[in-house]
Amino acid sequence: VAEALLNGSLIAGSDGSVKNKLGTHAYKLLPPEGDCIEGSAQSLGTLSGMASLRAEHHGEISILLVLIALCKFYQITEAPPLQIYIDNMEVVTRNTKTMKKRDKLRDYDLWAVSKALRIELPIRASNKWVKAHQDADSPTEDLSQAANINIAVDKLAGDRQLLIQGSQAQRVPHYGPEDISIFLRGEKITHDIRTTVENYYNGKNM
Repeated sequence: VAEALLNGSLIAGSDGSVKNKLGTHAYKLLPPEGDCIEGSAQSLGTLSGMASLRAEHHGEISILLVLIALCKFYQITEAPPLQIYIDNMEVVTRNTKTMKKRDKLRDYDLWAVSKALRIELPIRASNKWVKAHQDADSPTEDLSQAANINIAVDKLAGDRQLLIQGSQAQRVPHYGPEDISIFLRGEKITHDIRTTVENYYNGKNM
């Protein structure tokens, strides 16, 4: 994987899945030959706060963490730009967008983490949109590498969903790049801050 990163042949993709208000995410770094690096996990978030954007952000962040680990271990300081294929357009565009009106931003915390990790990463990794579920219309052998890695991570995230159904939502910690977090009843607010606080004081679920 590190060799493919250095010669520009590495392909990366991530995906997220939400079912019954529980989120999962998956990622894959695939070289032309040899072993890949892949994984999946339950995404962190409250039941009301979990949505596709949050799960997808977790997948993107997973790839950035793996890339940072690879660069540190193999002392990589330069490499060709890497594209991370993601089927959520908002996660893709947040790669270059400027944060504004934080109180209205959904999943600001993960966006802040993503931006901080990109600063730490010594190479350039850009998000690129890929259409989801292309295997519904065409055989996989006729599809691009980007489409096939999206299909693979979609399956990984879906398989993880089967394992976590019936589980509790995973609590979200404070992340350093956020500067500040707001918690109510021990739960971190990750979306629609004003509305969530109002609902809390009106006795509604977060």
